Amino acid sequence: MGIYFSENLISFKNEPFKSTIFIIGILLFLCGIVLSILILLREKPLLTIAQDNLIIYNLFYKREIIINFQNINSFFIITTYHRGFPTNRQVFIELKNPDEPYRNSIFYKIMRKLSLKIANSQYGIQTNFLNISHNKLLEILNEKLELYAKDNKI
Repeated sequence: MGIYFSENLISFKNEPFKSTIFIIGILLFLCGIVLSILILLREKPLLTIAQDNLIIYNLFYKREIIINFQNINSFFIITTYHRGFPTNRQVFIELKNPDEPYRNSIFYKIMRKLSLKIANSQYGIQTNFLNISHNKLLEILNEKLELYAKDNKI
């Protein structure tokens, strides 16, 4: 159908704006399909909570982020709103000591002046791709952090 309608829908001479919007829409639709297939075929979990550390896997990279509970100060949720409706929720991890390259960045220095808690939050967990609500994940993470602190008497 796309080949059949391509002559009528994509005509940069007659309707350049409409043709450009149509091509951008097709590209966004294809990116959504590729992202959905990547999530469906993924074998590794995006988040692993172990006894003494937290492992965050990236969707597109093979690199994993390992955060020890001894370096975690707290967890908190930040919600982004658009016109009064929540559009995105992330669970942020406040670290006691962020990594050296992160601490030397200009972003960290500016954020430190505004809020130390947000500045020390080097990593975040986006709950959209996880099959769990953000409140339940926050509850589980806080329980693990308390157990770790109690076991190691921190």
